[in-house]
Amino acid sequence: MITAQLKTATKTEPTILSKNKLIENWIIRYTYTLSNGSKAKQPIEDVMFRGLPPKANILNSLVITGSDNSNLIEFFESSLAVPNNQWYGSGARHQEELIIGWHYSADSFDPQLGLQPGASLKGFGFNSIDLPGVWIAQIVGNVGYHHFQPLYENDSDVDELMSEIEYNDFVPRNVAAPMISVSAPFDPAIVMENIRTHVATWPGKQLAEAAFAAQLDLNLQAAANAYRTNQPEAAKGYIEILLDMIRRDHKDIDREDDEDNDGKNDSQKTNTQHLTIDRLAARVLDFDLKYVLKRMRHEGEENDGKKSKDKESRKER
Repeated sequence: MITAQLKTATKTEPTILSKNKLIENWIIRYTYTLSNGSKAKQPIEDVMFRGLPPKANILNSLVITGSDNSNLIEFFESSLAVPNNQWYGSGARHQEELIIGWHYSADSFDPQLGLQPGASLKGFGFNSIDLPGVWIAQIVGNVGYHHFQPLYENDSDVDELMSEIEYNDFVPRNVAAPMISVSAPFDPAIVMENIRTHVATWPGKQLAEAAFAAQLDLNLQAAANAYRTNQPEAAKGYIEILLDMIRRDHKDIDREDDEDNDGKNDSQKTNTQHLTIDRLAARVLDFDLKYVLKRMRHEGEENDGKKSKDKESRKER
């Protein structure tokens, strides 16, 4: 009988710093800095975002026609920015989920290759028109061999067990990812409801206390209803209440380079202050709410411009 020792890919100490920046045409640039702690026992060779919404928008993907000339297949290697030529991106859209990720491209049989302990690397990223929510990145250490493959076509119980072990063989870290769709044409009531739906998942993920999340929900719903009934100033007031709530725990929320708190699980955080909302969740919600305010201000300026032009046209007649 041939036996082999199973090496887990979880002997890393990863941190991911997520940043979001609004660029032209309401596109959001998602960027990530990946670090591996100095006490890690493995280099990092894979970063995967699995289970993103199946309709999540990632710009600049490659869409090809399948063999039957009707089924479109979408790939994301061209969408994903990489820090250097040692890394490459990949991904595909499935009916149930969208998957993207970054992989160390050198010989993966060498367990010494990848993002080394004590190292940090910027340059992972992509563009999207969807707003950020909080999701899980799966960080995989280099164990020096390829993934397990069943020996036979009919999977045995051992095959299924091994596949399950491998599928869950990673270290999870929270990241900002495109989780919240933006309606086209832009409708602030729909966007606020989409934000509200995502925030409702946070207590179950230990991202916000239930009582605090309930207060967030009340104000998110009130803002959505105000936009729906054409009361933008009232909606703005509710959003300002939400922004004030976030700053009770995170007064320096606009400081984007806080690597001591962002991108880590609660068990890693050295801050002993009792928080009602996770820092990354707070930063994500702060970004989303400010996006809605900016978008509405832009819409108002456009409408004012159109009214001025119409008035000038009437005068000329």
